[in-house]
Formats: sequence, structure tokens, C-alpha cells
Amino acid sequence: MRQRAMHPRRHAVKANEARAQPNPPFARSARAVCLTACASLLAACAHYEPRPLPPQESAHAFAARRLEAPELRDRVQGVLPASAGTWPPSNWNRADLLAVALVQNPQLAVVRAQVQEALAKETSAGETPNPDLTLQSEYARDEAHPWLYGLAFDFLLRTPSRRRLEVGIAQLATANARWQVVEQTWTVRHALTNALSDAQYARRRGELLDRLVDAQQHLLSLQERRIKAGEDAPAERIVARSALLEIEQQRAQARADAATAQAALAAALGMPSEALDGIRVEWSDWGAPAAVDAATLQDGRERALLSR
Repeated sequence: MRQRAMHPRRHAVKANEARAQPNPPFARSARAVCLTACASLLAACAHYEPRPLPPQESAHAFAARRLEAPELRDRVQGVLPASAGTWPPSNWNRADLLAVALVQNPQLAVVRAQVQEALAKETSAGETPNPDLTLQSEYARDEAHPWLYGLAFDFLLRTPSRRRLEVGIAQLATANARWQVVEQTWTVRHALTNALSDAQYARRRGELLDRLVDAQQHLLSLQERRIKAGEDAPAERIVARSALLEIEQQRAQARADAATAQAALAAALGMPSEALDGIRVEWSDWGAPAAVDAATLQDGRERALLSR
């Protein structure tokens, strides 16, 4: 069969007519696919709601913390069920205060949050990475429909050995974060014990100095009577007053040490220092040496004699 050739001018006219026609079905389908993909992407995007932490509200919330708070009681009972009786206790012991520190200390809260972060990274390391969807566009000025659209999918390929390596690294990071919790817990316990010991020392020393001040004032009054009676010289009054001033200075230093110990105790508990005003801490065996049985004492004596 013979096919008649089309005149070049008529071919150009046909091409122009084809360009002038409405969008072909394929172009309409491609545009619909692009619009559907864009709508799906927009629907899958999560809406971000910022939740800032105002410093003033955080400061007020910290200043309002108290040991008798009901919400603190519920959290402490999860750590120390034996405290489920009267709340707050009339006399606080070291176990009660340690339970408060475990749930209130800010440094412990930070390391616990780091553990959760490490666990999230460990979960992400074991999952298959999601592909990246990219929407591409291009402008062709000489075309009847200048805008061209396209979609591109990028897949991250990981070998099994690479995946096991990443999971192992994430597990090591999680274990390290958990050890940080243990270390910080021991640090908080040590700081709490030191603060309680310092507070006991300052309180008992202050009580002794109060009694000593009273005794020195009584001695000064007796000295005044002896001076008036002519039994002692007036210079003896200066010696008695100097001793009284020195004792009062030591008592003031003991009170300052007590305030410092209370501040350190409040820092270990994660509470303001005012929250500890008026509380009574029970530590009856403070300062007493550890009990030693007769067998251990006899063995120590023999070792001391043999090593002289």
C-alpha cells in the first residue's frame, strides 16, 4: 500500500491544533495523582503545638513544693510502701527522706529522661528507615503546558551487619544511661546523708552552746557580785565578758552551719529550704560507734597485740 506524504505546512498546522486541544487524558491523570499525593502528605503531617516553659511559673511551682503535699505522698508510697501510714510523718527518718529525694531530685529526673531518650533511639535503630518522598517540579517555557510535576522515592538500604552494628551501639548507649541513673542515685544518697549528718551536728552543738551561754551568763553575774563586794578586781569582768562573747560567736557559727546544712538537705530533696522549717529528723544513733560483738572485739585485740 502506498501512503501519501503530508505536506510540511499541513503537518505544522496539525501540531498546532494538537497543542491547542484541551489536556489529554494522561496529563489529567498525572495531575490528579500529584494532587492526591500532595493531599496525602499534608494529611500525614503532624501539627506542632509549642509548649514553652515560662521561668516565672517554674519558679513559683518550685517554691510551692512542700513535704506534706498529697501528690508527693502518692509518689513516695510507690518507692517506700511502708510510708503509707500517717502523712506527713511526725518524725522523718532517713528512709523517708531518701524516698522523697528519689522522686523529687531534679538531677535524677534528668538522667531518667536520658534513659527514655536512649530507649527511643534504640527502638529507632531496630526499625526499617522510612523512604523519603520528594515532590519535583519543572518549568518548560516553550511548551503549551509549561509546568511538569513528578514524585521521587528515596530508600535507605542497610545491610544486616550495618543494622546489627547500629542496634548494638544504641543498646550500649541505653546501658550507659541506666548506669548514669545508678551513679546519680548514689550521689544523691551520699549528699543527703552528709547534709543530715551536718544538720545533726549543728543542732546538737547549738544546744550545747545554748547551755554554755546560760552558764557563762550566770558566771558573769556572780563575777559582778564579787566585784561589787570587793572580792575581785574589775579587770576580772573583762575576762568573763570575753569568754561570753566567744561562746556566743560559736553559737552564731553553729546556727549558720545549721542553715547551710538545711540548704544542702533541701537541694538533695529537690525542695526549697523553707519547706524544711520545723520538721523533726529522727537519727537516734547518730555519732554512736557501730555495735561490735565480743568475738570481733577479741579478734581485734589479738591482731593489735600481734602487730605491735
